[in-house]
Amino acid sequence: VNPEYQKLFGRRALVGKKVGDALPELQGQGIMETLDRVYQTGEPYVVTEKLLYLSHDTGKEPEPTYLNFSHQPIYDSEKGITGVLVFGYEVTGQVLAKKKSEENLKRILESLPQITSASAADGSDIFFNKFFFEYSGISRAEASVTGWNSILHPDEVEEVLAEWEHCRKTGADFYKVIRLKRK
Repeated sequence: VNPEYQKLFGRRALVGKKVGDALPELQGQGIMETLDRVYQTGEPYVVTEKLLYLSHDTGKEPEPTYLNFSHQPIYDSEKGITGVLVFGYEVTGQVLAKKKSEENLKRILESLPQITSASAADGSDIFFNKFFFEYSGISRAEASVTGWNSILHPDEVEEVLAEWEHCRKTGADFYKVIRLKRK
């Protein structure tokens, strides 16, 4: 346990203990299972912005904590796995700031008098503003299944979906004025 890792847990004694004994709040959060899987298979585990509930000091209740971390197998000279190296750092502040920024963007998009939407770079988590629903007549539930594909103007379907797929795969920005069918 290096000093930076120890800072996550205050004065809690970690050295020389099994992970489950030193950090009992990790039970039921999938960490013990990933440690076991890395130890058994040798396959590293890497995760970003993982939400865990950690107790940051002796006697404190676990609190939501976001971490970027990896579990890497440690090998001996005969290529046998002897342990798991855990490397990670806390990113709670960054994650919360990003969430606040996303909420602010949604508020701005809701206030625009045009149909607007936004999504993650991979095309997931599509947000549509209220004007999209007023114009199209589809519900939020329908939009989560069919999205805007179902209301694209027939003359633009092929071109728009090809460009959308390209942007989704490459992470390039997708910005396009699109004709939509009205409800």
